Amino acid sequence: QDSKIVINVMPLFSEGSHERVFTTMGVGSICFTDRSKYLDENFEDEKDLFFYNVTNLDELSNKIKKVLENNYDIQEIIKNGYEKVRKNHTWKNRAEDIINYVSNIQSKSNSFIEINKRIDYKFNLFMQNVERLSLEKIKYKLKSKVRYYMGEFQDYREAINNAFESNKLLGTWDIVNDDFGVIDNRANVLKNNMDEIIWLYGQLADVKSKKVLYNILMNWETMEFKYLQDNIKCCGDEKYFDEEVINLKQDEVLVVLGANTRNDIMNYLMTSIYKHKKIYCYESNEENIEKLTTLLAYIDNTVFHKLSLSNEYINFEKTKILSLDDDIDDDVSFIICDTKGFEYDILLRAKRHIQEKHPKIAVSIQYRHEDLYRIAKLIYSLDENYKFYMRYYGENVFPDKIVLYAI
Repeated sequence: QDSKIVINVMPLFSEGSHERVFTTMGVGSICFTDRSKYLDENFEDEKDLFFYNVTNLDELSNKIKKVLENNYDIQEIIKNGYEKVRKNHTWKNRAEDIINYVSNIQSKSNSFIEINKRIDYKFNLFMQNVERLSLEKIKYKLKSKVRYYMGEFQDYREAINNAFESNKLLGTWDIVNDDFGVIDNRANVLKNNMDEIIWLYGQLADVKSKKVLYNILMNWETMEFKYLQDNIKCCGDEKYFDEEVINLKQDEVLVVLGANTRNDIMNYLMTSIYKHKKIYCYESNEENIEKLTTLLAYIDNTVFHKLSLSNEYINFEKTKILSLDDDIDDDVSFIICDTKGFEYDILLRAKRHIQEKHPKIAVSIQYRHEDLYRIAKLIYSLDENYKFYMRYYGENVFPDKIVLYAI
């Protein structure tokens, strides 16, 4: 307020402005600022304020010199800027703008409803088609498409073989001997659990989640890649920490089950190191244990445990599945679970934490076909106040990296 001239450097607001531009003119000072689309549309150079280019500071210096030498009608410029700000750019104006903007969104709510109706219509049509077909017809249809694609497209054949052979929990897969156990299991889940799938769809809290579920089901039913492409895939390494869904707070008590999700977890630890009170990490793979032990040695308030699972696919001694209720006394605020098919059993043994503290949950649901719906049903049975979101971070060949968020 005591300044005669204020020189503003815009942040990265290519189309907006900073409040200090308006504050300067609002208190009767002269504002020098670099340009933005918004400022260009609302103010005139050398009439309301002065524009300059950050790449030409000599020009800025010369303009300031002229102002100080009274080569402009300074009082007229101050008056123009002041009146424009007081008329259109006060905090009151901003509040009114926001109210008008929100009202405009509400008036367009029918558009949102139409989007919602479209995905609802597609999902209902899909489920009606599943209901209409017999189980054997669904299996025949899926196997026919697999045989066709694998016979015609080498890339498809290699991708499908790699995807199904790497996850035995989905079912057997031996095309040489005409063993399509994965397809049989998928068809059984679709046909025999329609009510559960419809329930899950109704529980999903946003349209994006419903599109993810619908497209995954369409991929199941058609074996076509196009349903897993960019229209549902999330970009980047935000898996488990998707800011569109997850709101991290200070003093998080984080439990990471399957800490071999290296990029995702390490990104969190490196970029949000001050956003946790404590982190419990569990991992079963010996090689990953060695790497994580070294990495976590530099992270404060981190506890590391060896995770043993009782099954034939993980090469560990047979012990009972981990019970978080027995293992952790702290008030857990966020559970991340990616344990290669044992997510349901582990979350079942976190019943006390879920019921009493309502932690955020991000869980992988791609290792068993039935996990698509049964993990959400488990969480809901423990606490009906959860809202569910579904996001897809995988490739466009096989629906992997599906994350269910319970908030």
